Amino acid sequence: MVDYLTLGTGAVGGLVSAGLLKAPMETISDIWYVVFGHKISAKADEVRLTQAINLQKLKNSLEAEINKIDEKNLQIPKVSIVGPALEASKFYIEEDDIRDMFAKIISSSMDKSKSPYLHHSFVEIVKMLSPLDAQNLSYIFKNKDRAIVNLKYMFKLGGHRHVRKHIYLGNPEIKDLDSIRPSIENLIRLKLLDVTYSEWINDERQYDKFKETDLYTNLTQSISTENHQLQEILNVIETNNITYHDQSTALDVDYLKSTLEKGIIERLEVEKGILELTAFGQNFCTICL
Repeated sequence: MVDYLTLGTGAVGGLVSAGLLKAPMETISDIWYVVFGHKISAKADEVRLTQAINLQKLKNSLEAEINKIDEKNLQIPKVSIVGPALEASKFYIEEDDIRDMFAKIISSSMDKSKSPYLHHSFVEIVKMLSPLDAQNLSYIFKNKDRAIVNLKYMFKLGGHRHVRKHIYLGNPEIKDLDSIRPSIENLIRLKLLDVTYSEWINDERQYDKFKETDLYTNLTQSISTENHQLQEILNVIETNNITYHDQSTALDVDYLKSTLEKGIIERLEVEKGILELTAFGQNFCTICL
C-alpha cells in the first residue's frame, strides 16, 4: 500500500508512476505522520477544518516545488532537515509566505542541485521571520533595489540627530515606512542582510525618491515648528530682565541658553546607504524564495 504523497497528476504523478519518487516520498510521508499524526492524504473530517485546509495548502506548495525538480537530481531527503521543517511548519501553517518557505526547504532536500545552498539552520531562521520579513526579503532578492537611507536633523551649531533609520522603499506593499526598520534590523540580526552607510550607490537618482515621500515632507515641515518653539523660549530668557542672585544661577541660565541654541535645526539630511544580501542570505533566498 502506498501511503506517501498520493499526487496522481502532473510531473509528480508521472514520477510516482515511474517509481522514481517512491523512496524520497516515503521518507517525507513517514515524517509527516510522526509530526501531524495522520498521513498526508487524510480526509478533512479527520482533523479540524482550518487545519485541514492549511495542510492541503502545504501539500499543494510541496507538490508545486517537487514538480520543479529535474529527475536526475532527485535524492532521498535528510530526516535532519525534513523532520524539523515539518515540525516547525505546523506552528506557522496559517501564514502563507512562511508556510511556502518550509515547503521549499523540504523539496530542496530532495534536490541534489540545491545541496550546496541548503543549510540545516534555515528551518530555525524561517521560524524567526515575520510575514513582513519574508516579504521584504523577497523584494530585496528579486528586485535588487539596494538603496536605503537614514534621515537626520543637522543642527545649526553642529552635530546631528537621527529621526528615522533604515528607510527602505523596495517593498511597494508597505505604506507605513516606520514598520520597515524593525524588519530590516531582524534580517541584519539573522545575518541575511548587510547595511552600511559608509558606502553608497554612485547614482543620486537612486536616493531622490526618498525626498518624495510623505515622511520626508512631514519631517521637513516640522523643522520650522521645532525651531519656533525653541526660539520662543530663548526670547523669553533674553527679553526678560533676569537678576542673578548668585553665580550658580547665572551659569544655569547660560547653560540653558546654550543647550537651546544647539537644538536649532538647520536642515533635514538624507544619509545614503547600501543594503545587500550576505552570502548566507543569498543561499537562504535561493532555497526559500
